[in-house]
Order: sequence, then structure tokens, then C-alpha cells
Amino acid sequence: MKRAIFAAAFFALLAVNSAPSSAQSADFAKQKAIVELMEITGAKKMLPQLARQAMSGMIESLRRANPKLDERAAAIVREEVTKAMSEHSPAMLAAIVKIYNKHFSEKEIRDVIAFYKTPTGRKTLHLMPKLMRDSIMSNMKILRAMMPDLSLRIRQRLRREGHLPKG
Repeated sequence: MKRAIFAAAFFALLAVNSAPSSAQSADFAKQKAIVELMEITGAKKMLPQLARQAMSGMIESLRRANPKLDERAAAIVREEVTKAMSEHSPAMLAAIVKIYNKHFSEKEIRDVIAFYKTPTGRKTLHLMPKLMRDSIMSNMKILRAMMPDLSLRIRQRLRREGHLPKG
């Protein structure tokens, strides 16, 4: 199912250019390389993760607004988010392909693919989520520690420059 959605997004993106030319052949090769990169990096797995995060956030918000919200209501939210993500996945994946296309040449995409196929590249892909999570957690500790001082500095400057009443 996921592979079918991914393929549909890829071909929907390519369908925009219907008359073949050498430029379009180059675009096709580049887009094909981008799709390969997305598969290697797991970028296409990002959409179900986004859906899960959206579901959790929506259910949590609904439960805060209505503490008596039952499990059936939560199931409805999960069903509708799943359907919506399924319907919009091709467009979302096509948008990601366009972003990669905008920022990377075909050679750069192929270089990145080659790197991710090396032992170091595979290790990087494997560790990236943990590295990102650990970096965020580490920086959150630093941010929490600096917030009181930063808050004071901001209030003092806003007062000095007349944006807050002195007092």
C-alpha cells in the first residue's frame, strides 16, 4: 500500500510533463534518483509518523476540551486522519520530490545515495533519529536553564526601549 502511494506520487509528479524531450529525460532521471534517495533515507516513512503525531495531538486536544471523550471518538479521529493522509500522501510526496529537486542537482542526489550505501552512510541513517532526539533533549536542558535570565533580559530591554511600562 505504502509503495503504491509512493509510486502514485512519483508518477503524478512526472505526469505534469507529458511530451518527452531530452530535458524531460534528465528531469525523469533526477526525479527517479530523488525517489531512490527518499526510499534509502526513509523519508517516505515520515508521513505515517506525521499522521500519528497529528492523531495524538488532536485526540489530546479533544480530551482536554471534553474530558469525557470516549475511546470510540478517539477511534474516529484515528480513522479520519488515516484516510486523509492516505488521500493526500501522493501530493505530499510529490512536494518533497520538488523540494529535493529545487535544492540538489542530479549528481548531488547520486552522491548522497552513494554515501548512504556505504557502511558510514548506513550508520548515519541508523543513528540520525537518535542523534536528533539526543540533540533536542540536550538543547532543551540548556534552553530551560537559560530561560529565567533570558526572560529577565528581554523584559529589561523592552522596558528600556519603552515597550513595557517601567516598574
